[in-house]
Amino acid sequence: MCFSAFSAITLYKAVTGADSCGCFGSVHVNPWITLFAIDLPAVIALAVFRPRRHPELSVAESKDLWTSLQSFLTPLSSAPRFAMTAFLTIAILGISAPILALNEPPQVTTHYEVLEPKTWVGKELPILEHIDIAESLKKGTWLVLLYHYDCPDCVWAILMYEQMARDLEGNEDFLQIALIAVPPYGHAPVSENSPCTLGQLAETKEWFVTTPAVALLTDGKVKSAWEEKAPDFDTIIQNLTKLQKTAEKSRFFVNKSLNTVSLY
Repeated sequence: MCFSAFSAITLYKAVTGADSCGCFGSVHVNPWITLFAIDLPAVIALAVFRPRRHPELSVAESKDLWTSLQSFLTPLSSAPRFAMTAFLTIAILGISAPILALNEPPQVTTHYEVLEPKTWVGKELPILEHIDIAESLKKGTWLVLLYHYDCPDCVWAILMYEQMARDLEGNEDFLQIALIAVPPYGHAPVSENSPCTLGQLAETKEWFVTTPAVALLTDGKVKSAWEEKAPDFDTIIQNLTKLQKTAEKSRFFVNKSLNTVSLY
C-alpha cells in the first residue's frame, strides 16, 4: 500500500509536469524516472514475491478471470523468492545511485540557496541584495559575520567580534564589523548595546550555510572569506595588511605607467 501510494503521487507529479518527484530532498529527479525505475518495480516485486498465505486461511476459488490472475501472482517458494527479491533490490539501488549522483541539485533556486563563502573571493558579495544593511556594506571595509542563533561556534565568534569592535572604536575608517543573522531567527547572544552593526539575511528563501561564515569586504567586494571557524584579530589584520600592500603596488604601477605615457 505504501509504495502504491508513492507511485500514485509520483504519477500525479509526472503528469502535472513537476520538475522533481521530491523523493530525494534537494536532489531534483524527474518524476517519470522515479516512477518507472523505483516505485513501480517495488510495487510489482512486493505483489509477486509476497509471503504465502496460510493454507487454513485460503478460501475456495472459482475458475474465473480473478482466479487466473491470482494464479499468476501466486508467490514463489522461499529460495526463488529470496533470490528475486535480492536481485530487484540490487537493480533498484543500481539505478537510483547514478540518478542521485548525476542529478546534482542547483546551488541557487527561488526557494533555497546554498552559500559557499570561499567561492565569493574577488566578487561582489552575492547575497548583498538580501541583507537589510546592504547600502552600508557597499562602502568602506567591513568584516561580515553570518551566524545562526543556535550555533555554538557563533556564540564565541560574536563575543570575539564585539570585543574587537570595542577595541576599534574611533577607527571605523579602518574596519567596521557587521553581525548578520541567518533565518530562522532566534535569541542570539548579541549585546543589548552591541558595538557591531546588526543586520539580517532576508527570509525570502531558505539559506544553507555552515556557520560561522565570515567575509572581509572592501566597498562590497569580497577580499577574503572563511567557513566554520571565525578568524581571530591577528588573521584579519594580516589579510588587511596584504590588501593594503596589494593596493599600494597597484597604485605604484598605475602611476609609473601614467608617467611613462606623459614622457611621450
